[in-house]
Amino acid sequence: MLRELAEQLFQRLAADDLQTAAALFAPSVDFSIPGAPGIPWIPQADSPAGMLEFFSRLPTHLDRKKFEISKVRADTEDVVVLGHLISQGPHHRAGHRQSFRAPPQCAGRTDLSLPPV
Repeated sequence: MLRELAEQLFQRLAADDLQTAAALFAPSVDFSIPGAPGIPWIPQADSPAGMLEFFSRLPTHLDRKKFEISKVRADTEDVVVLGHLISQGPHHRAGHRQSFRAPPQCAGRTDLSLPPV
């Protein structure tokens, strides 16, 4: 179930369906990127509305050049998404390359329902 939820999240993000993507998160979210205080497109989020704000800010500040998911690992309690991204900000000539590990913050959610694609 969590694997499908993570896949649905990234499908909705790829389709620019940010409302549905944010609605996939549990009512209580703990999202932050360490070392990024004050960066306008990386707010701390504690709710689906906060995740929607994060997803909405990204394209206004970053130009995504590449985003690849290489693995989705899931068990009954956790899911982790591994991949690579390249993005470019307004003040950078070269793209920022980064590997990522994204655990969608939905563990412990018992009311999971996946909207149709």
